[in-house]
Formats: sequence, structure tokens, C-alpha cells
Amino acid sequence: MHQELPGGDNDAVVGRFDAAGQRLWSTYVGGAMADGEDDVVVGADGAIYVSGETQSATGIATPDAFQTALTADINVYAMRLDGAGKRVWGTYYGGPGANTRF
Repeated sequence: MHQELPGGDNDAVVGRFDAAGQRLWSTYVGGAMADGEDDVVVGADGAIYVSGETQSATGIATPDAFQTALTADINVYAMRLDGAGKRVWGTYYGGPGANTRF
């Protein structure tokens, strides 16, 4: 799993359930500030893609990210989790003004 405990007041939560509705795992996504998820999609390979908005300067981006740093009060983020809920990559996306995802 990516993140066992919440990083701040508001974090996104992503989970995987089996066909019977039993939880296989769940993880928080986020840093010390407010984070939310807007979309969660499962890829053909079982990877989970999460996108949303964040105010957190930590807990989102990986070192090889497209954008490694928060650039405004709010940035959009995208993250890929593997089938076990571990973060594969995460990136911020946005410019110097507040950025929101539609």
C-alpha cells in the first residue's frame, strides 16, 4: 500500500475490493494539506490511475515526475498505483495561479 495513514486534514482514499465486496486493500493519497480525488480509473493491466486537486507540497510527486513541485496554492495531480496499491509515479500539473481540474 502507498500510504497507511492520512497525511493531513483531507486526503483522497483509494481501495480495491474483490467480486464479493471484500476489501483487499485501501490507501490514502495526499500530503499535509487538502487533497481530493476527482477520477479513479483501472487500466487494462490492473494499474489504478488517480487524479485530483492538491494543496500539498509533499506526498504526491515522485522524483522522476513531469512536474515535481507544487507551483500554486492548488495544483492538479495524477498518480499511478500498481495493483497492490503502491505508488508507481505521481506528478503535479499546473502553473503559478490556482489550477483546478474539470
